[in-house]
Amino acid sequence: SRSSAASDVYKRQVSLVRSLLEYDSAVWSPSYLIHIHRIERVQRKFLRFINFKKGIPVSEINYKELMRELTLTTLENRRKLHDALFLYKLLNGAIDSPSLLGLISFHIPQRATRQTLTFHEFNTHTNYHFHSPLNRIHRLGNEVGHIADIFADSLLKFKRLLLNSFINDT
Repeated sequence: SRSSAASDVYKRQVSLVRSLLEYDSAVWSPSYLIHIHRIERVQRKFLRFINFKKGIPVSEINYKELMRELTLTTLENRRKLHDALFLYKLLNGAIDSPSLLGLISFHIPQRATRQTLTFHEFNTHTNYHFHSPLNRIHRLGNEVGHIADIFADSLLKFKRLLLNSFINDT
């Protein structure tokens, strides 16, 4: 049947293509829109192929609905998820790297404020430094702090909360 053929192709894409696109994304994650869109184009082509297998004309493709149906999120959000999981594992001892842990800078306010930042965000003078992995992870840690608790939630709960948030944002 067409549905099972589409499911088989989907499983192959996840295991083969996505692993290549996401390999070591904590280090190389693109920051410029042109690069983000080029990588995302791979998944969009795949979704067009799935629709072809399902017999849906190209003119009727709604990417957001199809991504929700397949419980997919954008590759950019998947890279954010991997960055957040890396930070979670580093802070909770699943990654044993004292040198990396020493580079994490917590935001400690000098007086009581309404600001809820957990990690210190560095002022930078260049795009290169602003988009470096460490600065990117600090900013992301502050963003996901409103979705999940990086210190109290289990790894599975943390991942599920972030994934649900990213799927709903798609």
